[in-house]
Amino acid sequence: MANTGRLEKLQQDENQASATFGQTRWVDAGYNTTACPLPASFSSALIQEDVQRTSCPDGQFGSLVRFTMPAGAYTSTQSQLDANNQARTAFDAAKQDYANANGTCSNNPGDTTTWLPVYLSSGCFACQMVNRDDASDRRAADSNEIGQYYRPTAGQVSCTACADL
Repeated sequence: MANTGRLEKLQQDENQASATFGQTRWVDAGYNTTACPLPASFSSALIQEDVQRTSCPDGQFGSLVRFTMPAGAYTSTQSQLDANNQARTAFDAAKQDYANANGTCSNNPGDTTTWLPVYLSSGCFACQMVNRDDASDRRAADSNEIGQYYRPTAGQVSCTACADL
């Protein structure tokens, strides 16, 4: 059973006129992390890799895409190594599917450019992609990229949809 920091205490009915005289029960005593300290928790580290698309038609070559597992995606009460291993296992299981879904195909075997999304200072997706190795090389995002990166979150300013630009 995992330690949650929550305590219970034993109570006994000492009222002789009570129908439950002498009986005991456990009651919730709230949180007390001093008497019942929570175990250490370790968070996984950031993992990023460029992964090549492998699902292109014959004669075409897949681009590289950056796949990221954010820091803290997995936790462990055992060790930092355990948290990192959990993240790595999930990362390795998902990275190729991600690359195949988000990479592009080209007739040029040398075209392995990694395109990253461009965000405005407001946090909104700018509907553009930038070459990771050359910041001056930008292009409009394709429909797959728009679907992937245009995700306004709660609390974020209202963003203009790419279709409305």
